[in-house]
Amino acid sequence: MEPAVQRRRHDESRSEDLAAEPERLQSTAEAARALERALTHFESVLGQLEERAERPTSEEEEGEMEPQELSGLRRTLRELARRLEDALDHLGLEAQRLSDETSRLAQIAGQLEARLSDLAGAGMPVSAPREGASTPSAEPIAPREPQFRPGESAVGVVLAAVPGFQGLMEVQRALSSLAATERASVVAYKNGEASLEVLLRAPVSAQQIVEQLRTATGYRLLIEESRPEAQRLRLRFLEGEGDGRSGDR
Repeated sequence: MEPAVQRRRHDESRSEDLAAEPERLQSTAEAARALERALTHFESVLGQLEERAERPTSEEEEGEMEPQELSGLRRTLRELARRLEDALDHLGLEAQRLSDETSRLAQIAGQLEARLSDLAGAGMPVSAPREGASTPSAEPIAPREPQFRPGESAVGVVLAAVPGFQGLMEVQRALSSLAATERASVVAYKNGEASLEVLLRAPVSAQQIVEQLRTATGYRLLIEESRPEAQRLRLRFLEGEGDGRSGDR
């Protein structure tokens, strides 16, 4: 009978210990430990009951022990149920908090990904024109027009379809006044064709000569031959072009 009394007292003491635990657990780890302690105690009480059921006892012992043990068991079950409820509530709160944190982090990650996509999209139009801009800038450089350069000999300029002697003089004066020329002199003039010698002081292209002559005289000329390496240039007056002036041929 003495061992039964000791076990009963141990069970009562254990139930009091369970009741003395805090009403609200502070962490998930504490909830798990409290639940483990309650389950261990409950397993101990069940083991004792199973042992009593297998061991024959007298009616006197049953009468003395059964009400007290049943009372202790009910108290233990109540405390266990309360501990289970508190532990489950706390675990539920922790699970909800973790779920909220996960949702918040997923939202932040989505916002960052969208921001990176916006930055990448904003950078593409900036780099694309740079790649395309190099192609057209390189094309005009390749077919650079050859230039006549200053030297010991003058450039031989032939004018075809000259619109009279007055037109020839206008062109001769215009050639002499060009920034790239030192002087220009008429060598021959016959049948509407004139030959001139132009001494240069700076490099100049045939197209530049034609454009500057048109600005100075109003005549439009066609480049029929341009050979800077041979110091030779042949131009033709376009009939009916320019300022419409004509003269003797």
